Amino acid sequence: MNLIGQQLTMLDTVDDADNPGAFVRVDHSPTVDELQMLEPEQLDGRTWRLSWSYTGSADTFYLWLNGELAATTALQWFDVSGDPGEPLVVEVFDDSTESPSPTYPSRMRLGWFASTGAPAASSYRIDQYIAAAWVKRAAIPEDGRGFYQWVTRSLDDDTSHQFRIVPVAANGNEGTPVSFTALMVRHPDEPDVAIAYSSSTRKLTISAN
Repeated sequence: MNLIGQQLTMLDTVDDADNPGAFVRVDHSPTVDELQMLEPEQLDGRTWRLSWSYTGSADTFYLWLNGELAATTALQWFDVSGDPGEPLVVEVFDDSTESPSPTYPSRMRLGWFASTGAPAASSYRIDQYIAAAWVKRAAIPEDGRGFYQWVTRSLDDDTSHQFRIVPVAANGNEGTPVSFTALMVRHPDEPDVAIAYSSSTRKLTISAN
């Protein structure tokens, strides 16, 4: 069994400095003075109800989660789900032309091509390297689609994370795994550089300090 792996989008998240470890961080457009986000209501261990007050004239709201449009609604509330400890950036607008702020989700998306050769894979096991040992995170059945993807849980910042995809045959035999290693950097430090401009050459020089 042979695998070809592809590491896809590295996602990251925005920390809430005032409430570290919180699931929900609520933001809204500073240009929408009539719209105010209310305190999120936790419905269960994974679900929160987001709501807002509004005094403007619009009758449609555009709710963005982590930089993606999640709902267009006339309601003034929306339920979201996620893992405990995973921050979520929420922005609500009353104008469809408004754009969300850049966001940095905390997950990594892994991708790999179907196993080739014999014996044929019947499933793919996803392992994560934790505390000097491989820990099973998930298993995906081989269903003939040709290419597979899996999204990790929220990952710790400033940490190198290792994953592997192991093809498993129907008899339990394992093929050669494909490994992924990624350094999660949610908020890179600002570049430490010196900038100089020469009026004679009209050139701007940027150099590392």
